[in-house]
Amino acid sequence: MADEAKAAPAPEASAGGGKKLPLKTIIIVMAMLVVEAGVLVAALSMFGGPSKAVADDGVVEPSPDALLVEIPVVHEKFNNSATGRVWLWDTEVLIQVREKDQPAIEDILTRRQAEIRTGISAIVASAQHGYFTEPGRKTLTRQLEDYLREVFKQRGETESRVAMVLIPKCVGMPADF
Repeated sequence: MADEAKAAPAPEASAGGGKKLPLKTIIIVMAMLVVEAGVLVAALSMFGGPSKAVADDGVVEPSPDALLVEIPVVHEKFNNSATGRVWLWDTEVLIQVREKDQPAIEDILTRRQAEIRTGISAIVASAQHGYFTEPGRKTLTRQLEDYLREVFKQRGETESRVAMVLIPKCVGMPADF
């Protein structure tokens, strides 16, 4: 009986205690997290923080190559009969070029004035009526831009001298009344 009494408390101790917390594992994981945080803080402080912000006055002088000037190309009344009805379009066309190209462009304009006017007249005469009434006249502007870039292009030149074509005035009126 004495042997039975000693054997009986042993199952109670193992059943009542359950599993112990793995205290050793928790301590090791916490130590690793502290070491990792320390290494991270040391690395960030060693390699410096964010760079200093320096305020600029905001005034940037554009280079002479970047300055654009507007040169009037033509200001005339062109006819268009694409709708079956004759319309007169009071049209003004300007181009934007770099300031350094201005003398060369003006020279070409004076030497080839009739050719340029004829080319623009042909584009306006063959344009559909919707080209004149669309917002921004993008189609007409694109056609004139292609033509004028070709006129002012030099041999061997990869970049166009014409930066943009502007049509500030394009007012139509029926001519058959």
